[in-house]
Amino acid sequence: MSVFGSLRAALARVTGLFTGRRADADLRAELEAHLEMQTAENIRRGMHPNEARRHAMLSAGGLTQAAESVRDRRGLPWVDGVAADLKYALRALRHSRAFTVIVVLTLALGIGANTAIFSVVRGVLLKPLPNRDGDRLVYLRQSADGPGQGDLDFSVPEVTDLRHGVPSLGGIAEYSPWSVVYQSDEGAVRISVGLITGNYFEIMGLSPVIGRLTRPSDDGPGVPGVAVLTHEYWMRRFHGDPSIVGKQLRFDNKLATVIGVLQPAPFYPRPIDALLNMVMSEHHLSAQMVQGRTHRMTAVVARLAPGATLQQARSEVASVYTRLQGEYKDAYDPASHYKVAVIPFHEVLGERARLTLWLLMGAAAFRGCAGCSSSRISCSPSSGRSSASASRSAASSSSCLWRRDTRHAPTRSVSTSSSSASCSRCRWPSRSCCRFSRHCRAKAPSRPGFSPAAIARAAV
Repeated sequence: MSVFGSLRAALARVTGLFTGRRADADLRAELEAHLEMQTAENIRRGMHPNEARRHAMLSAGGLTQAAESVRDRRGLPWVDGVAADLKYALRALRHSRAFTVIVVLTLALGIGANTAIFSVVRGVLLKPLPNRDGDRLVYLRQSADGPGQGDLDFSVPEVTDLRHGVPSLGGIAEYSPWSVVYQSDEGAVRISVGLITGNYFEIMGLSPVIGRLTRPSDDGPGVPGVAVLTHEYWMRRFHGDPSIVGKQLRFDNKLATVIGVLQPAPFYPRPIDALLNMVMSEHHLSAQMVQGRTHRMTAVVARLAPGATLQQARSEVASVYTRLQGEYKDAYDPASHYKVAVIPFHEVLGERARLTLWLLMGAAAFRGCAGCSSSRISCSPSSGRSSASASRSAASSSSCLWRRDTRHAPTRSVSTSSSSASCSRCRWPSRSCCRFSRHCRAKAPSRPGFSPAAIARAAV
């Protein structure tokens, strides 16, 4: 078929969606005209009118087949099927109000549960990080055998060794979860904060909403205290007031100047309200903290260097850590099997809830499928026409009724019967109209208003 022929056929199918009934009437009139012409020709040859019409129908090869062949080339069959399904479902639901309410509630619960669970899964597991080049962020996790040893912090000497011995990590930042008492005119309240090194935001790839973020110049024992508020805490506590930048807040009787507000971003291992530089904690500047290799209180985040791969970083970190275990045997008990893992940061954020969320997602999906399946089974045509099918089967045992393999029996007419259907008495093809044959004409019981001519007219 040429390109123009294909386009014309496609246009005819689309047009047939809107001109189906009028086209059916035209098609029926045209087929009837051909049938009448052939019948007249047979009568002219001396046949009885009924016999002449029967021969005309036989010579035509079946008008219903011809009509169905034309319909198959007009419109979109799957659209017609969907429309028929919808009409039947609406009819069935309208006739059973209580069942309709149950179906609607079942589907609503299934869809609502799926939507809610997927929203949580997307927000926790699938949503991209707001950090710049978030796929380059990694989290270093130290662990050992034993209860409560699955996620250990690092000591400052260990971080220093990793910072100088792993070139595949372009930068390493320290983060220490902490809690302080925020004191204001309205009273005192304990809040969660993070004590960070000045390069933390540069490594994390985060930006300020207003103001600025910490810099390496904010590190050291003699620098003033500074604070960066998280976006959520800024909105909740200060109602998004931009004038908060530059003001001093009191934390544990120490003043810190608010230098900026951070963009919305997730934190690990728990949400926090503000981020402070290390000078706000005397303990974090003490000799024990700075020099003690076993004094582990710092979490480590890093960014892969340009061109470096995750596997390369893991190899270099393992090499440095093996060397440290050999040099400082007192800090690493061999029986505890200390090790360090390099994990993409986005995997760390949702790892605690990952299994639970996926199980809930699977359960919600199963619940939705079960609800849809039960509703479809209850609304299926077969469930509503069992008694009608039984009546037709009983009638066909005493007369030559046609057996039909239909999709929606209550909505189809005799003219759309299947070409493979046959007479239940003589087994002749129904397209040939078995009532005209000698095999069953005498055996078929006579019924008022059910003459061979009527069947012929219905078949047209």
